[in-house]
Amino acid sequence: FVVATLLISTRVLVVSENDSINVADRNLDMISGDSLKFNFDSLSDLSQSVYTANYKQVVQNADRFPGGPQLVLVV
Repeated sequence: FVVATLLISTRVLVVSENDSINVADRNLDMISGDSLKFNFDSLSDLSQSVYTANYKQVVQNADRFPGGPQLVLVV
């Protein structure tokens, strides 16, 4: 009960009205055809293209959690 209350209260305190960016537009900008294509020319090119594809993944529930994490709580 204490942990749930702590998590809910920190989420309420951290999320503010100022964080309301248009997340759908941001996710549409991240979707591109070249992020899904891998470059197999060399090992370094392949690792870079895999990293780029993973970095540009679309978060499906990003509208519920706008912005990056502002608080990390380790229990």
